[in-house]
Parts: sequence; C-alpha cells; structure tokens
Amino acid sequence: METEFSGIEQRLERLKKCLIKLEPFKEKSKKEFYQDEYLQDIVERNLEVAIQSCIDIANRIISLDELEKPKDYYGSIIRLG
Repeated sequence: METEFSGIEQRLERLKKCLIKLEPFKEKSKKEFYQDEYLQDIVERNLEVAIQSCIDIANRIISLDELEKPKDYYGSIIRLG
C-alpha cells in the first residue's frame, strides 16, 4: 500500500544498498583506487545514486511540509540542515 512516505522509504532503501556496496572499498588505498578504473566507476556510480537519493528525500520532505521550493539541489539539503 502506497503512503505519502513510500517514496522516502524506497529511497532510503536504495541509499542503504549503495552504502553496503561501497563498504568493501573503504579498505582500498588511494593508489589501488587510482590504478583501477573499474573500481573508480563502481564507487563513482554508487556515490551518485546515494547522493541523488539524499536529494530526492530532501525534496520530498520539503514538499510534504509545504516549504518553499529551493532553487537548486544544494538548497534542498541546506533547507533541511
């Protein structure tokens, strides 16, 4: 059953999955990271999805609370800061 918070819950789940995928790479050195383009792609993509999830969650909360719509993504995060 869809609720007004369903979108937030889905994005939180997506964020959690990205963070789990990124966890093993914490142990990599800078040298290993910069030498492995595939590793860079994996990390970059999961960071992009995680960040977009945070922005989407912020925008949904702003909408639910009927707050003034921010000009940009930065404003979405700061508004809830």
